[in-house]
Amino acid sequence: MEEIRYYTVEHPPVYQTITADMREVPYVDPISGEMRMLKEPLMDQQRIAREEEIEVVIQHNQVIKIDRRLSESRTFSR
Repeated sequence: MEEIRYYTVEHPPVYQTITADMREVPYVDPISGEMRMLKEPLMDQQRIAREEEIEVVIQHNQVIKIDRRLSESRTFSR
């Protein structure tokens, strides 16, 4: 007698700030008055969603196997 149960756990999303791109911005040196272009990072929020699938195999009212799989998806707010 074997029974297999499946569970799905959706974890709350995690937001992470990352550097998405670089852009050039003008900068004036306060001492020399010279203007030049500097690279500045563009920050963006990345959403990380995690879902866990658990498979439990029960045989004669005893757990004989547990298999856990974690899947992750990442999206950007752009």
